[in-house]
Amino acid sequence: AKSHSPVPEEDPAHLTDQERLSRMLHGAKGNMKAPEGMLYEYFLVVGLRQKKIYTDAVNEPELLFKHPPDAPLLPKIIDFCFPDGVKTRRLQKTNSFSSLYSLVCSPTQFTHSSNSFIFMLTTDTKDVLYGICVKKEESLEHYPSFIPEEDGEESHISPAIPSRKMQFVVAPRVYCLVSRYPFFPLHFDILYGVFAMEHVNNVSTYLPGLRADDFPQSSPEKNSKMEIPQVLTFLEKFRKTPVPSPGQSIEIQLPYSTNNKPVEFTRPFDGGEEEEALCDWCIPILFYFLSKQEFYRLFLACLFEKKIVVICSDVRVLSSIVLSFIPMLRPFLYQSVIIPILPRALDSLLDAPFSYLIGLTQKPVAVPSDVFVCNLNEKTGRFPQQLPEFPRLNQLEAEFKKLHKELKSTYKEGEIPYVTSSKQFRLSKQISSVFENHLESYFKTFRNYCIRDLSVMNKPITIFMKESFLDSQPKSEQVFST
Repeated sequence: AKSHSPVPEEDPAHLTDQERLSRMLHGAKGNMKAPEGMLYEYFLVVGLRQKKIYTDAVNEPELLFKHPPDAPLLPKIIDFCFPDGVKTRRLQKTNSFSSLYSLVCSPTQFTHSSNSFIFMLTTDTKDVLYGICVKKEESLEHYPSFIPEEDGEESHISPAIPSRKMQFVVAPRVYCLVSRYPFFPLHFDILYGVFAMEHVNNVSTYLPGLRADDFPQSSPEKNSKMEIPQVLTFLEKFRKTPVPSPGQSIEIQLPYSTNNKPVEFTRPFDGGEEEEALCDWCIPILFYFLSKQEFYRLFLACLFEKKIVVICSDVRVLSSIVLSFIPMLRPFLYQSVIIPILPRALDSLLDAPFSYLIGLTQKPVAVPSDVFVCNLNEKTGRFPQQLPEFPRLNQLEAEFKKLHKELKSTYKEGEIPYVTSSKQFRLSKQISSVFENHLESYFKTFRNYCIRDLSVMNKPITIFMKESFLDSQPKSEQVFST
């Protein structure tokens, strides 16, 4: 490639004056320093209300509980907990009520599975909030023990032997922690700690021969009414725990922990905590479901800012695949709209004139013709436009192929990697770094084509001379870099 000096296309003073004016008109207002905040902003329980009549079709979700009660909610956040609404089903009745006992007392609720998922929302001040959610099927005859009754509703039903005349209707509820921090393993541990307290309450209610004394003794209190204050006390104590600094660790004692040891969480050192959390949460699932060719197509579509839709009925898989492109696109930041799970009520967003990366649980009636589609439900794809190949793809493949093969070898046949092993996490980070280094190599001379105005020392202006930079690139790479 021919070497070029950074010759400005226009007068540098004119360019920097224009940029300074643009920042004054369009820049963010007010104090841009991110608040320290707390480990979570609020805790939500979303589902269907007790004692109301619901159809067996889809029902609109409702907010059942919020802590703290005065926390302001973002619009539509309830819909993000149930993107397809709430479906009920009738529980099969038996003389022994074993089906009900299995629902409320089963320990399977503590397993990480497809019922866990993450969504992202942006506030008016451009802060990102993460919704860390677990969906759990429960009887509509019962609220969790920490939710107070409302006017007109009966008290919590807690008979040791349920009435034979009761109609048992069950539906999922979503337990959600909304946080500014992507501390996903820690937040999920807290949610499962809440479930552990509810599990003890349910067992002691329906199986009265067992007492709280029969469970691990990591809970400080044991009395018949402890669960209502205990859950809220536990959540509030966690919320007010100081946010760890980068590299710092904190320990949280979970109620009824099986090994009676606190959960330890260490915040990443380098400030790339979102990328690290998403490498752990997303990338093993990404390459479990997508072939390298399918991934390359979606990756290029992201780089070229195309409209992209991923469709999958498994919300855990869906949110993981969509969010995986955040760490995979480093060192770039995805500047368009990214919505891991779009509620069905907001399908009209697909007609938006801007680019996006959106996850849907079901295929909508109509998808605009210019949208790139990866449909995991039907195992089909639609790519309406041929995109340029990666420059120096052979160099990228030489490193990626080996790591990809090693990651694939860690998968157990027929077992989705909902929980990432330490080896899978290490390989995921290495794969992300390979792509980051490869993308950076295209722009290693970037700084040579920037001019900087320091006439206002506390507000320097830097301008990138795009045309000069592109002229310096090999012709084979110019289409990709444009």
